[in-house]
Amino acid sequence: MTDASLLAAQLDGVLLVLNAASTRIDVAQEAKEQLLKVNARIIGVVLNRVKIRKKDYYYYYAPSRKDLEASPSGPW
Repeated sequence: MTDASLLAAQLDGVLLVLNAASTRIDVAQEAKEQLLKVNARIIGVVLNRVKIRKKDYYYYYAPSRKDLEASPSGPW
C-alpha cells in the first residue's frame, strides 16, 4: 500500500491526476482500485497533457447549485 493510499483514506476526497501522454490504462485502473480498497472518496479526475486540436476545442459551463439558488430567474 502506498503512502498516497494511506493518506487518501484520511481525507474527505481525492483527485486522481493522470498524464494523458504517458499513463497506461491498466496503471490508471490500478491506481483507482488502490484508492477504492482504502475507501478513499474519488471526487474527480484531472487528465494532464491532453493534445487538443484547435478546431476540436470547446468550452462548457454548468452553473453550480449556488449560482442557481442566487438567481430566482435562473442562471441566464
